[in-house]
Amino acid sequence: MNKELVRDLFEYREDNLWWRVRPCNRVDMSKPAGCVKADGYRDIMVKGKHYFGHRLIWLYIYGKFPDNTIDHINGDTLDNRIENLRDVTHQENHKNQRKPRTNKSGHMGVYWHIRKEKWQANIRVDGAKKHLGSFNVLEDAVAARQAASIKYGYHENHGRDTL
Repeated sequence: MNKELVRDLFEYREDNLWWRVRPCNRVDMSKPAGCVKADGYRDIMVKGKHYFGHRLIWLYIYGKFPDNTIDHINGDTLDNRIENLRDVTHQENHKNQRKPRTNKSGHMGVYWHIRKEKWQANIRVDGAKKHLGSFNVLEDAVAARQAASIKYGYHENHGRDTL
């Protein structure tokens, strides 16, 4: 896949790729190319190979695939506006994660430790988990995690649960 092919096959408008010519009868030309998969990303098949829509958009705009991972800055995996996409390392991408659905404290890196009966705060630094402390009060654990997020360069959107 190269820039010329992606530009021949698609048009970039309304922050998505649209087929220029119907690739098969099943394709609905009134919708963006591809389909949304269970993981929340747009998947586009070209010549029997699957591509993430955001990676093809990067190729379309910049003429090459990203060097690393594409991060959706606002956390919305379907918001493929070029200004919402950035080429970052895997570690940088993890510094802009949304809050997991399984999070019970309401705050990234903060959880209730049942045995200690205290709030724990943790953060990942260079791939390793770093313990920030045990706290009697939730707000203290949250404050420790927020300070560490700033110290270690986490994105301001890290831990957001809504778009």
